[in-house]
Amino acid sequence: MAAAAVAVREGYLALWRALVAKMDADGDGRISEEEFLTSVGRSIVVRPDGFDNHLRPLAEALMGLTDTDGDEQVSPNEFTALFGALGAAGGDAAHAFSVLDRDGNGHLSTEEIIDAIREYYTSPDPDAPGNLLFGDLTVR
Repeated sequence: MAAAAVAVREGYLALWRALVAKMDADGDGRISEEEFLTSVGRSIVVRPDGFDNHLRPLAEALMGLTDTDGDEQVSPNEFTALFGALGAAGGDAAHAFSVLDRDGNGHLSTEEIIDAIREYYTSPDPDAPGNLLFGDLTVR
């Protein structure tokens, strides 16, 4: 398995271990909906250091997997491939890319990707640009 894919897998496993450690109140190795909703306000994601300690490494690993040409930027084509791999509708990729490309240079930097992931997990604003990272999440 490619080193970038291993890094993403390890990042998700580390995140899962941290979530279980913080949210699994009954110790059964699973996080129920009730446990999740009860603990999300004090979870590792929304604490000031939580994102940087637990999600940033995963975001950086995801960037490494997405940046297939190794130029430390995500091109529109690389983003479309990521979008599809995440199960998002391909037609939404161009719109999401344009919104997430906050400096308008035609590429997404590691920081733009990390900012989008941070916003997705921590912003209370349903219209935050980071919410487009995983496709249109509007409940219909």
